[in-house]
Amino acid sequence: MLDNDNEPIIEQDNSSSSKTNDDMIIDNKTGKEEEIWIQVPGRIRRYKANILGINVPGQNDIQKLNNLTKVLINSDGFIECKKNIFQRDLWLNAIFDDKQKMLDACEKTLFDGNDYKLTP
Repeated sequence: MLDNDNEPIIEQDNSSSSKTNDDMIIDNKTGKEEEIWIQVPGRIRRYKANILGINVPGQNDIQKLNNLTKVLINSDGFIECKKNIFQRDLWLNAIFDDKQKMLDACEKTLFDGNDYKLTP
């Protein structure tokens, strides 16, 4: 480097903190053999089926959610139930991991004396 007087400036080399280019070069053959790749799944699909809250027995939102969960807990592919309020109505969402399992749950009668079913 040159300063304003065109005289060379000598920089001090601190060997304890400096790395050589050889330390930073990775051999392509060795690097590719040692690389470990993991498979990250893409978006995990979830399938929802809904039922209107007034069609589920229970005194309040929590009881209705628990009653629906108790009925569906033994169904294949069932993950969880969530409540959702849409236009002042309580909707309960049952979430499944497979579309066919969700459709099967929509076909069965949930509660005795109640003809309402889940809708996809």
